Amino acid sequence: MRLVILCLALTGFLFGATAQAELPAPLRTLLINADAHQDDAGFRETADLVAMTADGGRADVLDALDSHLPHRLALFADWSPRETVRAAAAVTPESVSAPALAPTTAMAEADAEPQTRPGRFASLVQPETWSGRVSLGLQVESGNTDLSDYAFALHLDRELDGGWGLNSKFEYFYTE
Repeated sequence: MRLVILCLALTGFLFGATAQAELPAPLRTLLINADAHQDDAGFRETADLVAMTADGGRADVLDALDSHLPHRLALFADWSPRETVRAAAAVTPESVSAPALAPTTAMAEADAEPQTRPGRFASLVQPETWSGRVSLGLQVESGNTDLSDYAFALHLDRELDGGWGLNSKFEYFYTE
C-alpha cells in the first residue's frame, strides 16, 4: 500500500509540475515590451488582456512575471494564482455598451471616399493591362576556339483602348 501511495505521489509531483502551461513566447514578449514602455496602470491593463488570452489565465501571467519581471509582481498582489480571468471575462460584448461618439465631418467625408485610390503613376501605367517575359541565355562552346554567347531579351505587351496594343521587344547579344 505504501508503494502505491509513493508511486501516486511521485506521479503527481512529476506530472503536476508540467500540467500548468507556460505563457506563449509572443505574450511574454508583449509583457516585456509593456514593461519597458508603460506606466503601472497601462501595464496592469496589458497583463489583464494577456491573462484573458492565455490558456492558464492569471496563473500563467503571474508565473511569467515572477520569472521575467519580478519588479512588477507587487502590482498584482490582489490576484489569486488559482483564479483565471476567463471565467470573469465571460461577459458578452453586447452587455457592455461603449459610449457612442458622433463622427466629425472630416471623418464622415473620409469614410465616404473610396478607401483604395491608385497613385498618379499607377493610374497612368495601369499595371493590370501589361504582360511581359524576360529571357536569359548562355551558350558555351569549346574546341579549337572557346566561344561564349550571352543573350538577354525583354518582351512587353500592353492592351490599349479601341483594340490597339503595344508589343515591344528588346534583345541584347554578346559573344566572347
